[in-house]
Amino acid sequence: MSDDQRPSKGFAPLANVARLMALIDQCQNRDYGLAGMGCFYGKTGRGKTQGAIHASNSRMNVCHIEAVPLGGVKKLLEMIVQELGLKPARLSSDLFDQAAQELAITQRPLIIDEADLVLNDTKIETIRHLHDKSGVAVILMGEERLPHKLTQWERVHRRILNWVEAEPATLQDVGHLAAVYAQGVEIAPDLQQAILTASGASQGYIANNLSNIRNFAVIRGLHRVTRADWTGDFHTGNPPGRGGVQQVDLKETGMARRLKGGK
Repeated sequence: MSDDQRPSKGFAPLANVARLMALIDQCQNRDYGLAGMGCFYGKTGRGKTQGAIHASNSRMNVCHIEAVPLGGVKKLLEMIVQELGLKPARLSSDLFDQAAQELAITQRPLIIDEADLVLNDTKIETIRHLHDKSGVAVILMGEERLPHKLTQWERVHRRILNWVEAEPATLQDVGHLAAVYAQGVEIAPDLQQAILTASGASQGYIANNLSNIRNFAVIRGLHRVTRADWTGDFHTGNPPGRGGVQQVDLKETGMARRLKGGK
């Protein structure tokens, strides 16, 4: 197993992480004469940002920024320059030169997360110029309609080397996430399948469910939890029903006795 695939605290080797890493590698090591922009897109909750964070911490040493809805080109460039470890200049033109030069020297791939927020003429063209001047891989990451939205900027659209969609989570992903969010608790296969189904294959909801189940197990002194054991509600993306979210009954549990001062 390579360093990039080895699980670590807060990271699981998920399928979408591997997809993003492959896209970065393809853009960074492209054939001569090809543009090196990529688009990683998909519905919310599919772990796109988690993949970008892992890419930042891996040997790829990606420069990852999350675009914000406020601020113009200067704010965007300041975020990039700061992430590159430099003190931002005062003028936008100097900020651009700082970013382009540092990217060219370090050859750090650049990920623009929440790229839907930079889709105006000035910002998206600035990103394109950064790519052209530095030669580094630039990945635009956003929601499922991002590829369609990018057709408005032909000079950007034709520089996209590959379009990669973040896919729904798999049962294997549930197992990997359990190692992070339910550490020390064995999640039985039937409960893993129930989590995947109830979560709508959303990695975010899967993580929430696993965390709740781990808390449930700790309170009840369980080392293994099956579907029959789990009495709580699942995070599904829908609001709770009239009864609200089910709460774990602390009565007569090991934690309750400890809270009361018992053994």
